[in-house]
Amino acid sequence: MTILIDNKEYILEKQYNSFGEIINEITKKLKGEDKILEKIVVDGVILSNTSIVDISKVSLIEIYTKSHRNILFQSLYLLEEYIEEYFKSLKTLEEFDLEEIAYDMKINEILSFLNWTLNLLYSLKENTYIDYLYFGYNEFLDDFKESYNSLIKALTQGDYETSFDILEFEISDMLSLLSENIENYKSDIILEEQSSNNSN
Repeated sequence: MTILIDNKEYILEKQYNSFGEIINEITKKLKGEDKILEKIVVDGVILSNTSIVDISKVSLIEIYTKSHRNILFQSLYLLEEYIEEYFKSLKTLEEFDLEEIAYDMKINEILSFLNWTLNLLYSLKENTYIDYLYFGYNEFLDDFKESYNSLIKALTQGDYETSFDILEFEISDMLSLLSENIENYKSDIILEEQSSNNSN
């Protein structure tokens, strides 16, 4: 049985009795290289989560990976789209053109987006040098988290006026600033990824 990881042959450290054990070893190896498993192909067939593999009949396993930086790069593309949707949603809320159920659903969508954005900002800090390259990034991250927590608190207390003020005057400004920097962030991630690949 041959194993290829990103088209390079990989030799198992020992014999395994199950496909799951093989994948566990490979996953540990990838973690040490700051990569995650993206796709598994067994004898030309892409595996799904429900696939059952009998390793006694397998001749070729192909593993394709992504780095955390690669995933963050793709997430920044999504962030651009999500920020546009955020401002559309905010305008809809501002016009009071929704029934109560629809209003609550729109608020929940915004909260989900803001939580996702906060996690993305932390991931950028943990997996890239962006917090070193951009003076004030850590302060921006702290401010975003504080505004998000204040928003949650206001909504929990049913204070929709304060909630909307936080969205309109704090979070919107931060998202606009973030939007202006996305292209720079993407460029820096590409440079980091190229540098990492050249050193391997």
